[in-house]
Amino acid sequence: MAILHAFVSYRASRVLGSRRFSALLGGLLAVLAAVLAQVAPLAIAPPIGARIQAGLPVLTGPPAAQAQETPATLLARADQRMTEGGYDVAAALYVSALQAEAPDPVDVAMRAASAYLAAGRWQEATDLASGAVRQDPTASDAYIIYAQAAAQLGNTDEAVDALNTSVALNPAGGYAAFRAAEIRAQQGNAAAAEHLYDQAVALGLTPEWATVAERRAAQLALTAGDPARAVAWLERASRSAALVEAANGPVWFDGALVRNAMEARRPAVLLELASAYRAAGREDARASTLVGIVHDYPQSSEGQTALSRLEASGDADLLDAYSRGLALYRASRFAAAQALLDNFAAANPADAAAPTALYYSALAERDGGERAAAAVDLVAMAAQYPASRLAPEALSIAARIHEADDGPVASIPSYVAIATAYPNTDAAGRALLHVAAISYNAGDAPRAMVVWRDLGDSSVSAQIRAQALYQYGRTAAELGDVRGGRPALQQAAQLAPLTFEGLRAADLVEGGPGADPYRGRLTSQLAGQDRAQDDAACGTWLDDWTNPGDAASAMPTLALADRLLLVGMPDAAVAETMAAIRTASSPRALYALGAGLRDRGLYAESIAAGQRLLAMAQGGSSGAAPDCVQRLIYPLAYADLVQRAAAREGLDPYVVLALFRQESWFSPWARSSADARGLAQILPATARDVARALGDAAPSTADLYRPEIGIRLGAWYLGDLQRTFGGRPLIATAGYNAGGGNATRWARVADPDDFVERIDFTETSGYVRSVYEQYMRYRALYG
Repeated sequence: MAILHAFVSYRASRVLGSRRFSALLGGLLAVLAAVLAQVAPLAIAPPIGARIQAGLPVLTGPPAAQAQETPATLLARADQRMTEGGYDVAAALYVSALQAEAPDPVDVAMRAASAYLAAGRWQEATDLASGAVRQDPTASDAYIIYAQAAAQLGNTDEAVDALNTSVALNPAGGYAAFRAAEIRAQQGNAAAAEHLYDQAVALGLTPEWATVAERRAAQLALTAGDPARAVAWLERASRSAALVEAANGPVWFDGALVRNAMEARRPAVLLELASAYRAAGREDARASTLVGIVHDYPQSSEGQTALSRLEASGDADLLDAYSRGLALYRASRFAAAQALLDNFAAANPADAAAPTALYYSALAERDGGERAAAAVDLVAMAAQYPASRLAPEALSIAARIHEADDGPVASIPSYVAIATAYPNTDAAGRALLHVAAISYNAGDAPRAMVVWRDLGDSSVSAQIRAQALYQYGRTAAELGDVRGGRPALQQAAQLAPLTFEGLRAADLVEGGPGADPYRGRLTSQLAGQDRAQDDAACGTWLDDWTNPGDAASAMPTLALADRLLLVGMPDAAVAETMAAIRTASSPRALYALGAGLRDRGLYAESIAAGQRLLAMAQGGSSGAAPDCVQRLIYPLAYADLVQRAAAREGLDPYVVLALFRQESWFSPWARSSADARGLAQILPATARDVARALGDAAPSTADLYRPEIGIRLGAWYLGDLQRTFGGRPLIATAGYNAGGGNATRWARVADPDDFVERIDFTETSGYVRSVYEQYMRYRALYG
């Protein structure tokens, strides 16, 4: 009740005057200064400015339904609502737990403040955070929460003071210092911001964040007129960016990951470094850096810019012909590119880069309008360098040129040439699948059947063989030989049981020609999951193939993630967990990390951990992994919200899960290049239309990052599409990706397999297949 008492004192100060409150605050600051003198060796500003406030927001008492709940029950409900994005409700539940005298009131007050922070209720967040500080002046995370809210209220000096205090007490890596640096930079205090960026890197950031901090510090140094210092910062940033590049970590959907990864791209850092060298009068270093960019990143936009700058300064002769030619190709200067690349290949036929030079020379020829000559040169390149990894692709491009210019049937010999040159490879398999499709579409079904049958008996990958056998079985049934096609479908289902074609082959064996992929399986209730049983099963599985490992090594990462989530820095939490996943060497630690992330609602990151664990396992086969790993990769994410939304819209909840997993891996912070937001990837304009149809208030763009809102809107949109298309989830999922108009265009055929093949958007075709594959995984794991 001490925090409640602090709140009463604070509210009384508003009524009785400021003298008593000032004395109380002065005492607090004196105590805090004494604490900091013992725990903080750094000289910092006062802990929080003179306007710091303390206490809890005014409450009218807990709702009746909460009055009889225990603190533990209230806290559990509040934690779930936070994960789901119900921040206002979560805050009220945390406050009710405080009123019910929950243990560790400082922690509960911080959780309540965090909920208000997420809800955008800045004043309540500062009240709760400062109340926690009054109770425990060493509660370092409370200062960060206070700072986050105070900055939103315009109290930026107080925010920086609070962030500095947190760093002095117990830094959460370098992220509080990074935030303070951002605030100082926005204020125009370049010197303070640069110092804070340096402090942030020293305290510890992921390589992406470190690169961003070092780049921004360099920009501040340049603005301050000190290019030499900027050079030092950018040289550091280039080393950090090299670590990012070497890690090659996924950024997939998460908006913050994408933004930081873009800012941490090494060619962009090097281009800034070249400019800083020039400003510092170091022309030789500038030129060599630009040459390095063109050589290492010839087809990037920075490579083009570097080439232009070298040409402008008369230094283009420092470049080798190969790098310069590739950069010219990327800049659409096709004739010049072709000449340089041809000359390089002719002068250096044994060089490892020679086949690549000839390949891009032919592409420059094609893109410059000489398509027939380009096809000839691509075939010649493949003949001269048959072992090059680009040779099969060169033949494939030549075949596509023939198909576009001379017609599909005339191009068949070009595709057959790929299979002849590279027999029993996937390149040959893809070429022959295309030959069969051309033949079938041209009315030559017998030829197509021969190609599919022979390909099904070949030594190409199981997935391509399954595609051929699936097409053979379908076509046999279409031609009236259902029994004759059945063995091919059965074999396809056995060869690739987890792929779309393998799954559809099984559907057709069971349901006959035209069997709907979803109908007959739809359910209305999600199954449960025994996580303790899964943990035990995965422990046994790990015992079979790993050495004893330290699962506890995952705990520091999870603890840091908890802190960063609490203080309103989910982007930093995601960065830290993804860095830990990329660098984990112990399979046991990786499983513990994945399970811990799943339990915290960080589903996208837990999926990444599960997939890396699968890659580390013997064989790395998805189908061979035990169900406990599969359920980490295919989680029952936001199960309560999904279940309610699916029931309201008449949807199978497993279809909803499969679709949202495809959209975002359940990342609530996802943002696409098209500005689709949240785990359901709803465009803001679509969200407003859906909310209107639901009778809801128009959501803000920030609301779309709340899982409870994204799931509600996304499920309605999918349900509306499904109702429009007669209850057919296959067509509805296509419409979710490409719009109802396109789905209507493709849905003019009744057969579901014909529908999928009519989809002429590559992305949507893959999307529909993938959602069905994931749906069937969910059904197998939980249904």
